[in-house]
Amino acid sequence: MIATSDLAQRVADLERRVAAIEGSRSVPLVNVPKDVGRPMSPREFLLSKTGADSLNDKIVVAAYYIENVEHKDSFDHDDLARFLVAAKERPPKNRRDVVFQNVRRGAFREVGEHSKGSNARNRWCLTNTGITIVDSNFSGLK
Repeated sequence: MIATSDLAQRVADLERRVAAIEGSRSVPLVNVPKDVGRPMSPREFLLSKTGADSLNDKIVVAAYYIENVEHKDSFDHDDLARFLVAAKERPPKNRRDVVFQNVRRGAFREVGEHSKGSNARNRWCLTNTGITIVDSNFSGLK
């Protein structure tokens, strides 16, 4: 059994160590999610990007989510549609057009095909422009 005085000494020592560690942190923690064990849902993520008003903007947010939250290197039309459905948004009628509009905008670039043959699917990834658009919450980049 630990004596009360020993226990009080250990707690005081731990409090000093924690204070020293917190004081030495040069970069504060920012945007720590409320529930660290669970990533943001597509709906929560889309709502957090307040500047995403148009369908093209929402597609860029979807790509950002797929690459940064789901940790995928690239995405295709099905990945984008899956995000929009999970976020309770209507998928585009012409899903190729919104992707190519974002390619022209400079937000996406093509990285090849997922597979060869008749079932081949084009794959894209975000560019630095696309990342900047989402990180800035679409301010001044329309």
